[in-house]
Amino acid sequence: MRTPLPDGATDASVPIPEPPAPAIRPGAHRWFVALLILGGLGLATFVTVQVLRVLGFDAVAVFRSPAPPLSMSQLPAAAPAPPAGVSFGARPAGLGPVRDHPPAVTTPKPQFTLRDGVPDSFLTDLDAETLARLDTLNGRLDALVTATEQANAAGCHLAGTVTTQLAALTSRQDQAHADWTRVAEQLTILRAEVRDLRAALARTGFAPAPPAPAGRPVAGWRVTALNGDRAWLKGPTGQTASVVAGDRLGRLGTVQRVDAERRLVVLSDGRFVR
Repeated sequence: MRTPLPDGATDASVPIPEPPAPAIRPGAHRWFVALLILGGLGLATFVTVQVLRVLGFDAVAVFRSPAPPLSMSQLPAAAPAPPAGVSFGARPAGLGPVRDHPPAVTTPKPQFTLRDGVPDSFLTDLDAETLARLDTLNGRLDALVTATEQANAAGCHLAGTVTTQLAALTSRQDQAHADWTRVAEQLTILRAEVRDLRAALARTGFAPAPPAPAGRPVAGWRVTALNGDRAWLKGPTGQTASVVAGDRLGRLGTVQRVDAERRLVVLSDGRFVR
């Protein structure tokens, strides 16, 4: 038999029932989700409006109702012009404060101007002098355009002439190059022929005769004897001289060569003694 416990005491072996969980009303979580969605939409709308305002677009003005247009009777009347003798901005005598009567600003209305029967532009107060200046400027522009066209035509003509001359010069250069090539080939052929002739003469042992002197004979002198490369000469006064190539013969000059075949003594200046 168990002894009863005093009041306020609990036994560990005795189970204590847990308090029941609070009951959740059905549909409360739906209201919470709806509030979260509405809050997110409001925050997104606010951020969008602020971004559009920073970019220069007023999204709120789209939902405002436009103001009705003013009729002619509702337009503000222009203030009367100040009397003579009163400077602009001065306060006339007998009138109220300046802030009650602001100065009227009148803007001249643009007039549609016709020029040569064609609408020109919206101009204000163009006089004859201004139109004359415009005509002068237009004339100068036309003259400048004409001069430019003439300069372009002259440049095209000059370019064509230069191109033609360059083509002719190129053709002449090609012809000269072809002629030079042909002459060089002929010189090569002639040099080969001369080389062959020299080789043939060397093989035969025959030496070509020296060229004939082109000068005139020396008066009073004559060849009396020849022996190989030496010659004996006799002068106008009866004197004799024996010379070879390279000897000096008095005032006559130096002996260039002794031509035994022609019996001549050729001097350095082209004259000869026969």
